[in-house]
Amino acid sequence: LLTRGVLHLSSFVKAYGIFILFFLSGLFFVSRMYKNHEGYRRFRDRMVIKLPVLGSFLKANHLTQCYQALALLLHAQINLLEALQLTREMIRFYPLETAIDTVAQQIMTGETLHKGMLKTGFFDQGTLAFIKAGETSHRLPLIFKRLFENNQEKLMQRSKQFTVALEPVLIVGIGVLVALILIAMYLPMFKLSTILS
Repeated sequence: LLTRGVLHLSSFVKAYGIFILFFLSGLFFVSRMYKNHEGYRRFRDRMVIKLPVLGSFLKANHLTQCYQALALLLHAQINLLEALQLTREMIRFYPLETAIDTVAQQIMTGETLHKGMLKTGFFDQGTLAFIKAGETSHRLPLIFKRLFENNQEKLMQRSKQFTVALEPVLIVGIGVLVALILIAMYLPMFKLSTILS
C-alpha cells in the first residue's frame, strides 16, 4: 500500500506538476500585483496575524518598528499626531495601521495617547502602563525608545529559540520522509523474496 501510494504520487506530480508550478507562480505574481491593494492587504495581514507562532512574531516585529519610528520622530520635536501619521505610512501592516488610525482619531477628540491605544485592543497592558507613565512625566520619546529596545531584545531571543526548536523538527521530518521512501522501495522486494522462497 505504501509503495502504491508513492507511485501514485509520483505519477500525479509527473502528470500535473507543470500545472501546479504555473498555479503557484500565478498566485505569486497576483500577490505581488495586489500587494498595495487595501482589500488584499487587509485580508492577508489579518490571516497572517492569526497563525499560531508566526502571527505573534510578526506582530511583535512591526510593533518594534513602530516604537522605533515614534521614538525618533518625537525626539526630533515632531508633534504626536504628525509622528503617528508618518509612522502609519512607514509600517506596512494593516492591523497596526488601523490601530494607529484609531489612536489618532481618539487624540483629535481630546483623549490621551494611552487611552486611545487602549481602545484599539492591539497593545498589551504593559505597553499601556509605560505610555501612561511617559505621558505623565512628559518623556514619551524616552519611553518609546525603551519599548523599542525591550521589544528588540525579546524578538532576538524568540528568533534564537525558534531556530533552535526548528532544527530538530526539520531533521526528524527529513528523516521520516527518507525512511518512508526507502521502505516503499524495499518492502516489495522483501515480499517478493518471501513469496519466491
